[in-house]
Amino acid sequence: MSSIALMPADHRPNIMFMWHGARNNDQSILESGLEPMYGNSKPYGVWLHHMADYSAASFASTHDDGTKTMFLVRAATGVHGRDDGTGRRARPFGEEETLNSGVRGAGGKLATCHAFSQPSFVDGRVVMYDKGLTFPAYVVRFF
Repeated sequence: MSSIALMPADHRPNIMFMWHGARNNDQSILESGLEPMYGNSKPYGVWLHHMADYSAASFASTHDDGTKTMFLVRAATGVHGRDDGTGRRARPFGEEETLNSGVRGAGGKLATCHAFSQPSFVDGRVVMYDKGLTFPAYVVRFF
């Protein structure tokens, strides 16, 4: 069972713990937090996953002593949606007619994050767009 849940109908913040591999950028995150503006994969933002092994396999930082580190992040994922093609914003799921209308800015409503699969979240990846919604709660070191 995934720790990812659909956004509740009453629109609470939907706070959950998710994993982030920093690719040897740990110190910057410890000093400045997670910075969505420096994301280099589209959609741009902070990429998180609900399964540790996904983040550990390719994205964990490596150290001289053979250990690796990654972050356990507290994220307020809020309203889940799909990127609208800009790589910087998402429209809430269920607004496909707005996404496909061809009208720039149609609908006006934005989601908090981009989720890759809906409604099952079997994929598990979430991209957060806003810095204030992610907090690196723990650095986890492992072999």
